[in-house]
Amino acid sequence: MLLILMGWTLLLRPVPRTEQRPSTSGYRVDINQADSAELRLLPGVGKTTARRIVDQREVRGRFTRVSQLQSVRWVGEKKIAQMKPFVTLGP
Repeated sequence: MLLILMGWTLLLRPVPRTEQRPSTSGYRVDINQADSAELRLLPGVGKTTARRIVDQREVRGRFTRVSQLQSVRWVGEKKIAQMKPFVTLGP
């Protein structure tokens, strides 16, 4: 009986969710061209933040510096530091 219960607990454990995030192998996201789905590949960027970045870009135009992401609600220095290695401003 104990083995059966142990087996059930193993089956009920959540499977870890893996997301494809960019690695340091050269993948970059152009924040001036990326859509919401591509922006969500950046560390620290979820659905809401990605939408806010796109909205900000549509209202104010191109980002000319990564630090301008601070004008996006809830994006601060810490989040920018996480994203910066994976961000480009395009040509």
